[in-house]
Amino acid sequence: MTSVVLIGLTVLLAGFSTTGLAQQAGAKPGFDCGACAAGAQDGGMAAIPAGAFEMGSLEGAGDSDELPRHKVELDAFAMDKYAVTVGQYCRFSQATRRDMPRLQPASKCDFPVHNVVWEEAAAYCQWAGKRLPTEAEWEKAARCGTTTYFDFGDDYKLREAYAWADSNSGGAPHPGGLKKPNRCGLYDLYGNVAQWVSDWYDKDYYARSPARNPQGAGKGTEHGLRGGSWYAIAMNGRAGDRLYSSGRGNAFGIRCVSSPRKKADEASPEKK
Repeated sequence: MTSVVLIGLTVLLAGFSTTGLAQQAGAKPGFDCGACAAGAQDGGMAAIPAGAFEMGSLEGAGDSDELPRHKVELDAFAMDKYAVTVGQYCRFSQATRRDMPRLQPASKCDFPVHNVVWEEAAAYCQWAGKRLPTEAEWEKAARCGTTTYFDFGDDYKLREAYAWADSNSGGAPHPGGLKKPNRCGLYDLYGNVAQWVSDWYDKDYYARSPARNPQGAGKGTEHGLRGGSWYAIAMNGRAGDRLYSSGRGNAFGIRCVSSPRKKADEASPEKK
């Protein structure tokens, strides 16, 4: 299990001490959206078909909250091909008169938005006519028919071709879509920014999870996140790795889903 991340706290992340998920000094206190909002484009969605997959990890292959591995059947849905960008969030910020989050100094329009709390992520997806994915939906899309750590296999060294992590990011986020997509056509799932999911986090949930369309625990104190990030070590980007937080982190981002499924490659009808 990957421990809770809260602002300003040094946490233990998969055995390594880091303040990476906490809000860092040097982050911009605001962001001048300028032309970002006007030029923001939705990157389309990838269709994830209905069906069953094996969720979680085998004993010894993951953390204790990833046990037991169990079969889950999901209805069809569509997932954003890219994490929500700064430009897209600028449109949302202007339309709803919400403040922009503090962004890393090099951030530009095509970077993934980050440093958002769960409530902001959920509000954005709702505004865009979508919703946050469940943990099960995120993991099914990340696995894309496989049972390995990543959809490309178990070799962590290959992750750099698919994701920005501590080993290749230079300590900063990067524009979305520069790395290879997974086999479902989804970019930056394993790195750049971690992505909020709709579920309340419960370390023991898998032991009682329903077999069809699980929605997560009915209540809790932290919400789940999935995926690696630009400063995280490789093991934090595994398809089965579960993250959680109740706060804001400078690598917490957004990826939305739609159900019933939209046509693949169809742009989202984001509100004007």
